[in-house]
Amino acid sequence: MPKNYLEQSVSIKRTDLAELLTKAAHFSIDNYQQLQSQCHGGNLRWDYHNAFFFAGSLASTIGYGNVYPETFGGKVFCIFFIAFGIPYFGYMMSVISELIHLNLRRVGTLRIRHRSLVPSSSNFDKSKYTMEFSTASYVIIGSAALVFLPSYGLTLIEGWSYFDSMYYSLITLTTVGIGDFVPSILPPNKFATYVRNDTKCFEALVDPIDSSSKSIDTGMPIACNQTEWTEAVQLSYSWYRVLVFIWILIGLAWLGGIIQMISDNFRFKASNPEVVLKRF
Repeated sequence: MPKNYLEQSVSIKRTDLAELLTKAAHFSIDNYQQLQSQCHGGNLRWDYHNAFFFAGSLASTIGYGNVYPETFGGKVFCIFFIAFGIPYFGYMMSVISELIHLNLRRVGTLRIRHRSLVPSSSNFDKSKYTMEFSTASYVIIGSAALVFLPSYGLTLIEGWSYFDSMYYSLITLTTVGIGDFVPSILPPNKFATYVRNDTKCFEALVDPIDSSSKSIDTGMPIACNQTEWTEAVQLSYSWYRVLVFIWILIGLAWLGGIIQMISDNFRFKASNPEVVLKRF
């Protein structure tokens, strides 16, 4: 008789074989679903910082879709939250945009003291020049500080290309929120103290022979233990998502100021057509 039981020949009825294959399939599927729950759900996703980011993405109507409620209570909370959060967020953004626009117009009423910045002609409208200069500065400086520089930072933190980072920034600040690029929930594996080997984990999950090495916490094979990081790394990346949301708030206020200026310019031209005709 062979010493290795895997080399032994056995006789099995078709009904028993079908039952064995069914149990093996259910075993693999159940373990895979549990693994999916660990990867894409669970308490790790719903710490305070991620919940804060989720609430902000709801109120701002971005809604990436990578984090979502799974319980009945969570879905009911989302319904009431967006019913009050979205109108309030819209009102807050409109007030901030109006304040930005009023301050720019206030700057436009001032005269530039340094004559070297404007032509010396006496009939030159220095106030208008100042307004255009302040508007251009607002757009250029805001673009650099809220689009170009953050995009470069995302290339360092997320590992995206600069084009993808720019794409994410513009998609986010316009509240489109497609969801193909989102800030990482977990830190990158290069900072991990233990990295799960997905291949070994999968092999352990589909093995119908019960493994002797099980995790006490999850009841799954040890090869499927989650990737681990130090507390300092996890805390820094939790605050990273909060900082991303603060950047979104500032960026939305800046973009709202631009939209306010454009709409006021169109309203002015519509109510003063003679001013437009004088330019031709």
